[in-house]
Amino acid sequence: MLLNFEKIINNTLLVFYLLIPFALITGSFLPDLFLSLSGIMLIFLLFKKNQLEFFKKKFFFYFLLIYFLFIISSLISSNIKLSIESSVFYIRFILFIFVTIYLIKNNKSFFNY
Repeated sequence: MLLNFEKIINNTLLVFYLLIPFALITGSFLPDLFLSLSGIMLIFLLFKKNQLEFFKKKFFFYFLLIYFLFIISSLISSNIKLSIESSVFYIRFILFIFVTIYLIKNNKSFFNY
Protein backbone atom coordinates (compact mmCIF):
# COMPACT_ATOMS: atom_id res chain seq x y z
CA MET A 1 0.00 0.00 0.00
CA LEU A 2 2.75 2.46 0.95
CA LEU A 3 4.74 1.62 -2.17
CA ASN A 4 1.70 2.33 -4.32
CA PHE A 5 1.13 5.63 -2.49
CA GLU A 6 4.75 6.67 -3.02
CA LYS A 7 4.51 5.77 -6.69
CA ILE A 8 1.39 7.91 -7.10
CA ILE A 9 3.08 10.86 -5.37
CA ASN A 10 6.25 10.44 -7.47
CA ASN A 11 4.24 10.35 -10.69
CA THR A 12 2.18 13.37 -9.64
CA LEU A 13 5.36 15.27 -8.78
CA LEU A 14 6.79 14.43 -12.18
CA VAL A 15 3.62 15.50 -14.01
CA PHE A 16 3.43 18.80 -12.10
CA TYR A 17 7.13 19.42 -12.75
CA LEU A 18 6.77 18.75 -16.47
CA LEU A 19 3.66 20.93 -16.75
CA ILE A 20 5.32 24.03 -15.31
CA PRO A 21 6.86 25.25 -18.62
CA PHE A 22 3.55 24.78 -20.46
CA ALA A 23 1.63 26.48 -17.66
CA LEU A 24 3.80 29.58 -18.02
CA ILE A 25 1.81 30.40 -21.14
CA THR A 26 -1.35 30.89 -19.07
CA GLY A 27 0.16 33.41 -16.68
CA SER A 28 1.57 33.13 -13.20
CA PHE A 29 -1.21 31.32 -11.34
CA LEU A 30 -0.83 27.79 -12.74
CA PRO A 31 2.98 27.57 -12.53
CA ASP A 32 2.88 28.87 -8.97
CA LEU A 33 0.12 26.41 -8.12
CA PHE A 34 2.04 23.47 -9.59
CA LEU A 35 5.20 24.61 -7.84
CA SER A 36 3.50 25.03 -4.47
CA LEU A 37 1.65 21.71 -4.68
CA SER A 38 4.86 19.94 -5.70
CA GLY A 39 6.69 21.41 -2.73
CA ILE A 40 3.94 20.44 -0.30
CA MET A 41 3.80 16.90 -1.70
CA LEU A 42 7.59 16.57 -1.48
CA ILE A 43 7.64 17.68 2.15
CA PHE A 44 4.80 15.29 2.97
CA LEU A 45 6.53 12.42 1.16
CA LEU A 46 9.88 13.04 2.84
CA PHE A 47 8.27 13.11 6.28
CA LYS A 48 6.28 9.98 5.45
CA LYS A 49 9.41 8.13 4.32
CA ASN A 50 11.41 9.64 7.21
CA GLN A 51 14.10 11.02 4.89
CA LEU A 52 14.84 14.15 6.84
CA GLU A 53 18.53 14.10 5.90
CA PHE A 54 17.37 15.71 2.68
CA PHE A 55 16.95 18.93 4.68
CA LYS A 56 20.30 18.60 6.45
CA LYS A 57 22.30 19.47 3.37
CA LYS A 58 24.55 22.49 3.43
CA PHE A 59 22.91 24.35 0.55
CA PHE A 60 19.49 24.04 2.24
CA PHE A 61 20.84 26.12 5.10
CA TYR A 62 22.29 28.64 2.65
CA PHE A 63 18.91 29.00 0.96
CA LEU A 64 17.19 29.41 4.31
CA LEU A 65 19.71 32.06 5.31
CA ILE A 66 19.05 34.00 2.12
CA TYR A 67 15.30 33.60 2.62
CA PHE A 68 15.48 34.94 6.16
CA LEU A 69 17.60 37.85 4.95
CA PHE A 70 14.80 38.67 2.48
CA ILE A 71 12.28 38.59 5.31
CA ILE A 72 14.40 40.73 7.61
CA SER A 73 15.05 43.30 4.90
CA SER A 74 11.31 43.39 4.23
CA LEU A 75 10.59 44.04 7.89
CA ILE A 76 12.93 47.03 8.03
CA SER A 77 11.72 48.61 4.80
CA SER A 78 9.57 51.74 4.72
CA ASN A 79 6.53 49.96 3.26
CA ILE A 80 6.46 46.71 5.22
CA LYS A 81 3.19 45.34 3.86
CA LEU A 82 4.15 45.65 0.21
CA SER A 83 7.66 44.38 0.79
CA ILE A 84 6.67 41.36 2.89
CA GLU A 85 4.05 40.30 0.35
CA SER A 86 6.69 39.86 -2.31
CA SER A 87 9.35 38.19 -0.17
CA VAL A 88 7.36 35.66 1.88
CA PHE A 89 6.59 33.43 -1.06
CA TYR A 90 10.19 33.04 -2.22
CA ILE A 91 10.25 29.77 -0.30
CA ARG A 92 8.62 28.13 -3.31
CA PHE A 93 11.86 28.53 -5.28
CA ILE A 94 13.77 26.63 -2.62
CA LEU A 95 11.13 23.91 -2.79
CA PHE A 96 11.41 23.86 -6.60
CA ILE A 97 15.12 23.11 -6.35
CA PHE A 98 14.45 20.29 -3.89
CA VAL A 99 11.71 18.84 -6.09
CA THR A 100 14.16 18.87 -8.99
CA ILE A 101 16.84 17.12 -6.95
CA TYR A 102 14.36 14.56 -5.66
CA LEU A 103 13.04 13.78 -9.14
CA ILE A 104 16.53 13.40 -10.59
CA LYS A 105 17.55 11.01 -7.82
CA ASN A 106 14.38 8.91 -7.79
CA ASN A 107 13.42 8.74 -11.46
CA LYS A 108 15.91 6.95 -13.64
CA SER A 109 14.20 8.18 -16.79
CA PHE A 110 13.92 11.82 -15.71
CA PHE A 111 16.24 13.10 -18.42
CA ASN A 112 14.25 11.26 -21.09
CA TYR A 113 11.35 13.63 -20.50
